[in-house]
Amino acid sequence: MLNTKLLGSGIAVAVGLLVLTATNASARGDGWQLVELPTNAVAACGSTTVHVSWPVNQEYVRNLPQPNGTVIQQFNGYLVVNFATDAGGSVTLNTSGPARSIVFLANGDYEVHGMGLNTGSWTPEQAAAVGMPQVWATSGLLDFIAHPDGSVTPVVIPHNVTDICAELGV
Repeated sequence: MLNTKLLGSGIAVAVGLLVLTATNASARGDGWQLVELPTNAVAACGSTTVHVSWPVNQEYVRNLPQPNGTVIQQFNGYLVVNFATDAGGSVTLNTSGPARSIVFLANGDYEVHGMGLNTGSWTPEQAAAVGMPQVWATSGLLDFIAHPDGSVTPVVIPHNVTDICAELGV
């Protein structure tokens, strides 16, 4: 995911979560489904490949169609993400939220509105546009709009941003 895309819950996204399928979690009720995450996800720190995995996935998603044609996607649960390089660097983080919503707009854009703990990755161009590292973790409100052409528009970027590439020593 992983570019343009939140990793993890939400998202985490690339938007990773946006392209994920979900399995039925009827015990949870109200349309919540367990998020199925890819087994071979990668991000990039410059020319260094970063392998992304989720050692704990208890993250659920539900879709809430709106009368105006938009769809709100909500995430809830517990999710742990691991970033690792071939050189042996590794960072593991809780990326559970506590809550996220992703709004799919009728024009093809989607807005990611994450609160709490978030992780994700950008292309170099996207990172420059939002003023964040290429692979990142945040805490606090994160809000951006992703466009069908791959560009992103920041709405709210939190002050607490961790550069995962720096943490990995890349």
